[in-house]
Amino acid sequence: GVVLAFCSVAPLNALRIGEQRARAVGVDVDRAQWIILSGSSLLAASSVVLAGLVGFIGLIVPHVARRIVGSDARVLLPASAALGATLCTIADAICRRIVAPAELPIGVLLAFIGVPAFLYLYLRPSAPVRGGAG
Repeated sequence: GVVLAFCSVAPLNALRIGEQRARAVGVDVDRAQWIILSGSSLLAASSVVLAGLVGFIGLIVPHVARRIVGSDARVLLPASAALGATLCTIADAICRRIVAPAELPIGVLLAFIGVPAFLYLYLRPSAPVRGGAG
């Protein structure tokens, strides 16, 4: 999944400008979309298997990272991974201490963070993104 994601940054960047323009610059759009969807599915499945249903990380972090680094996939993919890992590490540290000696499940804390963040992203009007196409 990770290899497919990083091999897809050029087509992913081309698709940001639209399918017709991506085709015009030589991207096989159908193939690129299939590869990107396959890589995303493998990464999502691996995340759920390894970390459980901590889905808000995958929903929220890329949006936050896009606001910080722009939408160039070459920078956005590693920034999202680093930001997601950082958020998980901080949340885990908090969960280990908040009800010590017991541990609060990390999904509970991330839900308290993720639900309001997701609602904010869903309900806010669209804003221009730094590094975006157009």
